[in-house]
Amino acid sequence: MMKFKSILLIILTLIVNSAQAIIVIEDFADKDLKNNPEWTGDTASMKIYKGELRVATPNSNGYSSVYTKSDVLKNGGTWMAWFYIGATPTASNYTIFVLGSENDDMNAPKGYFVKVGGSAKNICLLSNGGESLKGANTTMRTLIKSEDKRVNATSVKVFIRVTRDSVGNWKLESKLAGESDYKTEGTAFDNTYTTSNYAGIGLGYTQSKYSSIGADNIRIFEKDSVMQQEEPDEIPLKPDSITTEDIYDAESTLKINEVMPDATKDETEEYIELINTTDREISLWQTWIAVRKKDGSLGTKYYFPYRMEHDFDRPKVRYVEPRGVVCVSEAPELDSMFYMSRNGSHFCRMDLPSLNNEGACIVIGSDDKTVHDEFCYNKSMFGDMIKNRKNVALERISVNKPSLDAANWKVASGVTNYGTPGYKNSNAESDAPEAVKKGFWLENDHLSPNGDGYNDILLVNYNTGHDDYGANITIYNMKGKPVRTLYNNIMLSSEGTIEWDGTDDNGKTVESGMYVMMVEMLSARGKKIRTYKLAFAVTGV
Repeated sequence: MMKFKSILLIILTLIVNSAQAIIVIEDFADKDLKNNPEWTGDTASMKIYKGELRVATPNSNGYSSVYTKSDVLKNGGTWMAWFYIGATPTASNYTIFVLGSENDDMNAPKGYFVKVGGSAKNICLLSNGGESLKGANTTMRTLIKSEDKRVNATSVKVFIRVTRDSVGNWKLESKLAGESDYKTEGTAFDNTYTTSNYAGIGLGYTQSKYSSIGADNIRIFEKDSVMQQEEPDEIPLKPDSITTEDIYDAESTLKINEVMPDATKDETEEYIELINTTDREISLWQTWIAVRKKDGSLGTKYYFPYRMEHDFDRPKVRYVEPRGVVCVSEAPELDSMFYMSRNGSHFCRMDLPSLNNEGACIVIGSDDKTVHDEFCYNKSMFGDMIKNRKNVALERISVNKPSLDAANWKVASGVTNYGTPGYKNSNAESDAPEAVKKGFWLENDHLSPNGDGYNDILLVNYNTGHDDYGANITIYNMKGKPVRTLYNNIMLSSEGTIEWDGTDDNGKTVESGMYVMMVEMLSARGKKIRTYKLAFAVTGV
């Protein structure tokens, strides 16, 4: 399923103590390996599939890798990445995260790397002296090893976090899908290698599983550039004396923009998104979120953590940027992955009040007695088409209309997986003039899903003119055979974009030729209203 994405691929250059610190953040949101950062290596055999790095064309040795420039090792730092192994890990099905290497050969790095999988089905931090990782190797040493069978599953999704100080003290942590926090796999001391020029990703695979192994959310931070900041004094909890009469909803500048109150926990976590409606930064110093009790008083206040840290458990933000949003969650990495927002800078990890699945009133305020906003939701706001409210968010339509007006909220579009944390609401009221087109239309009449960064994705725009329409969307080849079911009874916003990456229901790229996208619009009761047939070509495969 393709979702709207914000282009996040950046290399940040920070100046710390007059020394340049290279920070790499890679989410593959630009769908190529050529820019920001530039990846080198087996790029011809790699592709970006659903925002993840995957193997497109297997080579004979069952291992493909890419690398980029990174010199973080010399000062110590933090390395993070997400890995997916869609099969039980074996000696051939595994992933490698090269943290720092003096050479550019990810088959024989000289430095340190993390391996996930292998025959022991575990997670290890290893060092290597530049010899091949396969076959006889006299220089490879295991520094930290998790328990065996740590990743013994038919589908492995795991976050890896490694830290090293400037002396040589290492710490390896991991978090599997469904786990609430990172588990420390061990610590070690090793300073055999003190400099690096490259970092990289390696994917080991069998012929039948090459398309089911991937990597994403790669983050490399130099420790001194992000960890040596002063922590403000602990924020005290203060007695609550704010009542409903204190709310000045229409004039507030920091507003509740989106709420997802019922999460599956193993895939997502409840979240609340705030929006800055002004052209200036809004400080989050001593700002809190609470739930209003039935007697009108507020429950426990949960404060924004104020210290800035470049870690995916982050950012612990100081400000909301002008016209920007910040999404708060107890597990931002899960929400970011599930809704494909990819915009880590718009997420904040913090404790939140428990949100009742049936309904609640959420209040955001500050210790200067300001109540910025309040939003009350109930199950009837999800409408009749949503039978299961798990992982379904309510979005604000207009920032200029009151939050307490139930008509100013809609269920997020099914095309965005029913949530848009960290980026524009699918139901946001447009500032543009009334659209001249209605229905569904192609933005490009062909796609060439060969990973070259040009027309790799088919884009179909739509404008139904109304909310609460559903749709069935299927791709057919010219023989009339369905090759990809994109959506079944998916709820649409009034306007948006649908994407297709050229793969069939099995995840394989389709052959070149003519294809048709069939769109069946459905009413709220499931009655078909209109059918659209959009013909296009697949080329360059």
